[in-house]
Amino acid sequence: MTRRTLLAGALSATASGLLLGAASRASAAGTAASLEPLDITGPEAILGRRWIHLKLDENGRGLPVRVPLRVPGLRSASASASTSAEPTDIRVTSTTGLTRIGAAPDKPEDDGVTLRAAAGSASDLWVTPRRIGSPGVPADRLEIRTRKATAVVDVWIEPPGGRWLGADRDLQPLDLEIVAVHAALVRKGDGAEVVMWSPARDRDEDGNLKPDPDRPGKWSWTTFHMGALEASALDLVTLKTRERPMTSGTGVKPRNIFCGGHAHLPDGKLLVAGGHVDPAHLELDDAVGLHVYDANAANGWSRPAEMGVRRWYPAVTTMPDGRMLIAGGSRTPPAHEAAKNDLPKGYWNQINNDYQIYNPADSSLTPRSEARRLIDPELLSSPRDKLAVYPNIFVLPGKTATSLPLVALVETNRAWLYEYDKAKGDTPLVLAPTVYTMRGKGSRSYPTYGSNVLLPLKPGARKQRILVVGGQHEDQVKHRDITNEQKATATAEILDVDAYQPLSRQKGWRRVDGGMKYPRVLCDSTLMADGTVLVSGGTEKGWGDMNKVPVFASEIFDPVSETFRLADSAPTDRRYHSTALLQPDGTVLKAGSTGGFAHDPDTNESLFDEHTTAERYYPPYLYRGPRPAITAVAGAKEAWTTLGYDTTVALQARGAGLDAQSKVALIRFGSTTHGNNMDQRFVWLATTAQDSESYERWTIQFRTPETAAVAPAGDYMLVVVDSMGIPSSSRFVRLS
Repeated sequence: MTRRTLLAGALSATASGLLLGAASRASAAGTAASLEPLDITGPEAILGRRWIHLKLDENGRGLPVRVPLRVPGLRSASASASTSAEPTDIRVTSTTGLTRIGAAPDKPEDDGVTLRAAAGSASDLWVTPRRIGSPGVPADRLEIRTRKATAVVDVWIEPPGGRWLGADRDLQPLDLEIVAVHAALVRKGDGAEVVMWSPARDRDEDGNLKPDPDRPGKWSWTTFHMGALEASALDLVTLKTRERPMTSGTGVKPRNIFCGGHAHLPDGKLLVAGGHVDPAHLELDDAVGLHVYDANAANGWSRPAEMGVRRWYPAVTTMPDGRMLIAGGSRTPPAHEAAKNDLPKGYWNQINNDYQIYNPADSSLTPRSEARRLIDPELLSSPRDKLAVYPNIFVLPGKTATSLPLVALVETNRAWLYEYDKAKGDTPLVLAPTVYTMRGKGSRSYPTYGSNVLLPLKPGARKQRILVVGGQHEDQVKHRDITNEQKATATAEILDVDAYQPLSRQKGWRRVDGGMKYPRVLCDSTLMADGTVLVSGGTEKGWGDMNKVPVFASEIFDPVSETFRLADSAPTDRRYHSTALLQPDGTVLKAGSTGGFAHDPDTNESLFDEHTTAERYYPPYLYRGPRPAITAVAGAKEAWTTLGYDTTVALQARGAGLDAQSKVALIRFGSTTHGNNMDQRFVWLATTAQDSESYERWTIQFRTPETAAVAPAGDYMLVVVDSMGIPSSSRFVRLS
């Protein structure tokens, strides 16, 4: 029988026009395009290579898009008599109703449309997106039939701002049975889990949670209970949690490590430094310990060392040589009576301006007596200015692979730059004698924290960029004046660090034009699987313990254009003590939030409004088209692969959108609390060859990071991003 072919094309369409997808990328949006015919009896039709990509605008509307269809077997009347000259009917129907189709842009038909394909010409099908479907699958499927052939074309409808949905399998909120104040992605067996912890809720003698008599439907808390910790781990496959109490580990007694800092060790375990402090019992050894969480150990927790000083809200950073930097933190939390915080033993005068180095190879730790100063107070304008708690610390590559690595520390409204010289032993930080002050005057650190993120690193780039968003209003000069009425800022700034220039002569901070759409404090910024940044949560007014006017709307920052755009609004307010963590499937898990953490100063009513549920953010790329998939790394199909530095590695991938412009990236496992993800890092890798093996199958060769200053040793997610900006699900990689 003679084969008949029907055009359904490799399409990617925007709301304003048609773009060629996998077949070609030459046409511009808004122009009509001639499309290659789809042979419905060939492998491309069977495997579903062809799809249509539509986009909705910010108001949820989409314009009709022209899709020309023709039957290539038809010939004009002047052709040979053996070739049919009769027009052929093409019947098109929608299977879900999420698109509207018609023979004209203003005449959609609910029951499908019949087109007449004349010899030598195309028939126009007009497709209009109505609303999005579920993430990760086509919103609609068009059946296109002639008398002798049938083709099925998937339609993907992309919302500009992605979508917030429940984190459970049925897209309903997922009950974590814990307030995820701290959250980290960690390796467990051949997969990964999310470990979470918070202060322990009160329990009766039988271990049952005790309800709060003053807050119906809520639990009773004793936040300063130093001998208790509530910790759980979320299995990413089953979405079930298991308790991970700090009880029976060797040499471990329960300690409240809520308010500690944490980052991943090179072997994938999680190091936690410090914790909560009870102002009424400062003689206790709370917040002085180092703890390690091992997802694969029965007991989970161990305590390898003590720091010799309380560190409440410290920073922990994995350094290029595999050692861990533990910095800052306070010896006491702030009082709600502002005057007490200025006393000699008050909060502002108890912040540790020093750092210690922990070496996991032998569990050694710098003695507190030998801890070195972190910042130089003499460079500050006033003796009242202090180092902030939870400073954001970033490791940066030096000028060359043999140069000393660089370190940037961001706190309050300023940045400090260092060289990292491991030859100096336990005092490796060499501070540049310049403080880089932001354009905005307000503080972006606790108690009015915003969020910082190191933007994606590119191979061979001489500059690295640090983005800071949110925090105290830009006109606020008195950082110690904290009230529940003070305003947040919508501004954002970028620090460019040029490795080719002396650290004392950098250009400093610059404003991001336009800033964010919403002011916010107490927010999160999360690197997503395509290199963009999700900004979520927070409030428009207040500080940690006392805040109001939650921000539901999210925003996406594009590191290429350096602009923000609105994203979907979350269904739940996520304020103080909330977390946001990128998942291996490319979604962002959002959890936690205690609302406030005190009582209203006027009414004495509790400001607690804790959330034990989790939502998931589905970025726009999960609605854009079929995702590529990595099938093997370095010839191995196992879930985990260990890679060295500065080596060429081949991966095998399949995907309809893969081509010679596809990219490869490493994304470090995240570890976050209080708007400070101390681990997240996105590294674009240099690709050296991309070869198409067969239909939709590619071998891509890439170079691993040249040094550990580009990507410190530890666990990463490996992704392939096709030329439509759609990332694969992750494969796990350990850089060693």
